[in-house]
Amino acid sequence: VDFIHMILETDPNAKCVTQDPTNRKGLEKLFMFAFFWAVGSSLTDTFLDKFEQEIQKHFPVNDLPRRSMYEYFFEFSKPEGEFRSWEHIMPEFTFSKDKTYFQLVVPTKDTAKYSWMLEKSIAILNPVFLTGVTGTGKTIIVSQTLEDLKQKGLIIPLALTFSAKTSSFQTQMTIESKSVSYTHLTLPTIYSVQISVVSVSLQNKY
Repeated sequence: VDFIHMILETDPNAKCVTQDPTNRKGLEKLFMFAFFWAVGSSLTDTFLDKFEQEIQKHFPVNDLPRRSMYEYFFEFSKPEGEFRSWEHIMPEFTFSKDKTYFQLVVPTKDTAKYSWMLEKSIAILNPVFLTGVTGTGKTIIVSQTLEDLKQKGLIIPLALTFSAKTSSFQTQMTIESKSVSYTHLTLPTIYSVQISVVSVSLQNKY
């Protein structure tokens, strides 16, 4: 349900569904996309193909994309909606001499899909928990996405790094050091969304 809500709230063309409840085809495609991603994205590669093959039996073949569902994103560019390849929103690589080697991001379909999901979740203030083995680019993807949104003036990111020795007082001081104190002013409501990045380290064998 949250996944469907995320698409409807962030797609500017989704009004074709909200204003026309009889648009059954668009709703069915949206449900398929949400179901595949909401359930299947938590599976490992070993079981992902088996899951997709089994679930495809329960949906109309003509409505499914030609390749794997995870090769596409869904949008209401048409009244009935359509699946589009991640390559349509994959930006071109631009080299910047001001960035270090570890800050450079070479766009791929994986970075495009995870950035897309992250932006959609932030737009509806949905907390994000991103996990995986060390070295898969989680922190880089999050940092790049937040920087892009910051450049657009949509967010003000605040990065906090935690370890086993981080205390609540240190966390408080970090937050307050990034804040500005105002008195006798009425400020607008500030909304926040939490993004957690956790690396799963495998035990070394010798």
